[in-house]
Amino acid sequence: MAAGARAAEAHLLAEVGAFLERRDAALDAALASGDAPAVRHLLERPLRIVVPSSSLRDHVSAALLRHFGRSIAAVAVHTQWALALAVIERADQQRPTGEELFRVLVRRFAADEPLLAE
Repeated sequence: MAAGARAAEAHLLAEVGAFLERRDAALDAALASGDAPAVRHLLERPLRIVVPSSSLRDHVSAALLRHFGRSIAAVAVHTQWALALAVIERADQQRPTGEELFRVLVRRFAADEPLLAE
């Protein structure tokens, strides 16, 4: 853990840097040996950084770009909501529409209205 936002950002950048060094070494070895499946495997599974809000996602993305001076293949910054939707899609489930919640809310509000309660 880190004490404060700047320390947390510095820790995140250091961790991403360490990940990239390991990943790039493995990628270089796979490319040198002509192991296309290994290259594909390394790039298909991104490092996912999950943040609670879109404004923090934008900030972290900009900090990564500033720190590393380039865009980074196979590193993705997601909001919690976007990650949840990605998981649902990978599981071949339907994206929640809120229809079920709407029905519950209508019943609750209708119960408080004498004309609708009947």
